Amino acid sequence: MKKILIIEDDFYIRYLYKQSFMNASYEVDEAADGDEGLNLFKTKDFDLILLDIMLPIVNGLDVLRIIRSIASPKSKIPVFVMTNLGSGNETNEAMKIGANKCILKANYEPHQLVKEVDDYLLSKSTTNASSQTTSSQSGA
Repeated sequence: MKKILIIEDDFYIRYLYKQSFMNASYEVDEAADGDEGLNLFKTKDFDLILLDIMLPIVNGLDVLRIIRSIASPKSKIPVFVMTNLGSGNETNEAMKIGANKCILKANYEPHQLVKEVDDYLLSKSTTNASSQTTSSQSGA
């Protein structure tokens, strides 16, 4: 089962995303602020993180910086940054820090977000499988 962490301070949005991912057979953990999200990230393993930019306590960009700075394979976890902010400054900064994708929440229904995550994880697993096949063939 795929595991996802949703870090979103808006209860309603977090609830909608959680239900949509659970309906698609994901195991979902959720956090209402950046500090809680970081604690879950450090103690559990996830396949992907959905991270809101505007969060209380520790904002999303700082959460992303901390995740990417950890000296561990966990620092490579895919992170989709979500925002309702219209300006590109935050999304540009998120991409520089290492976000895998930036999503404008207003443009995505929850089921569309699930499909986006599904497609990303499928392409990632296909890429990993083909690179493992290539390396095992070259080592034979």
